[in-house]
Amino acid sequence: ELAERAGATVLLQLDSPGTMAVEAGDLMQRVLEAQVPVITWVGPVGARAAGSAVAFLAVDALSVASPGVGIGPEWPADLLEGAGRERPPAMTELPPIRTALTAQEALDAGVVDLANPDLTGLDDVLRELDGRVATTAAGDVTLETFDQERGVNRLVRFHDLGPGRRVLHAVANPGAVYVLLVLGLALIAFELTQAGLGVAGVSGAALVGLGVYGLVAAPPDP
Repeated sequence: ELAERAGATVLLQLDSPGTMAVEAGDLMQRVLEAQVPVITWVGPVGARAAGSAVAFLAVDALSVASPGVGIGPEWPADLLEGAGRERPPAMTELPPIRTALTAQEALDAGVVDLANPDLTGLDDVLRELDGRVATTAAGDVTLETFDQERGVNRLVRFHDLGPGRRVLHAVANPGAVYVLLVLGLALIAFELTQAGLGVAGVSGAALVGLGVYGLVAAPPDP
């Protein structure tokens, strides 16, 4: 919304090994209907885009991949064979991605629009995008993302999560909840056998607290 008011370009930096019981359909629909260009950058070097996160490469205006990234598979390997899962509607714009693709393989398959060995950082990506035409819900737009004298130009970036929010985000999934509760309860049980209050009890209480938060915040399985 901020980008649409400013007439700016949005860069969505994507580095996700997949999703767990999270519906991203609303966000993907918002990207699809955006009145300004939304660019997906799978980067920097070593980043991944797998699971439902791959669908962002279908709904954005342009997709860019840095060297050394992995794109796909669409689903975890143990769910891919014989699971009978239907692809999300947004994924129909992409060819099936059953294994992890390199940046060049993704480019050759039509999964991304830009990929070359020089796209290692944000400035490289913005320099490469400058002057290209992106199709949005409002029509074609010529990107103005880099100025030779001033550098980055007219860009809105999604802000990085701070350390605290990163921790809360990490624990908000069923796998993390299970581990946190088991370890926390085990530490508390150990502390009960000792005299006084020690590090184990405090750590156990903290882990149980995070586990309870994750239990409340984690979305239910569809």
